[in-house]
Amino acid sequence: RHSQARKENQQREPRMLTTPSPFKLRTNLRAESTRPPPPSTDALELAKPFRALPLPRASTRVVDDANSTPYHIRAQQQYEMARERKERLIEEEMEAYTAAHHQQRARKVPNTTYVAQPIEKPTQSPPTLTQPKPPRLSLVGRAEERKLFDQQAEELRSADIATKQMREQQQKELEEEE
Repeated sequence: RHSQARKENQQREPRMLTTPSPFKLRTNLRAESTRPPPPSTDALELAKPFRALPLPRASTRVVDDANSTPYHIRAQQQYEMARERKERLIEEEMEAYTAAHHQQRARKVPNTTYVAQPIEKPTQSPPTLTQPKPPRLSLVGRAEERKLFDQQAEELRSADIATKQMREQQQKELEEEE
């Protein structure tokens, strides 16, 4: 069957190559249908007529060097004025603070606060103190348990030694037989 199908395929006309066609994506369609880009800022600026900024007005004040005070004297005067201004501000703040605090007064405490309640003394006797008891040392019971443990351990050791001796004897007998 398979060989017949191959022969039929060979007898048919050769297939044409597939030619790929571009995809029509939504993003491409969106890009094609957009508005033209806005003009650049450079183009907008070049379209406007040039207009220079006005020059600042220069004062023509004449300074008389002979009558003007030296810099260090002017600085001292400015410092003193600033210090006086600051002292006045501090005084005004203190006056406002003291005026605000002198106006507020606490109410008097009611007389019921000073009336004391009668004190009741407990009539109970003082609690009994804890009586110390000696710790319970179970030395006798522990000694018996230790004797039993030692005996069992000794039995196990002797059993181990006996088994080792028997194995050694058997190995010697086997070696002698050979």
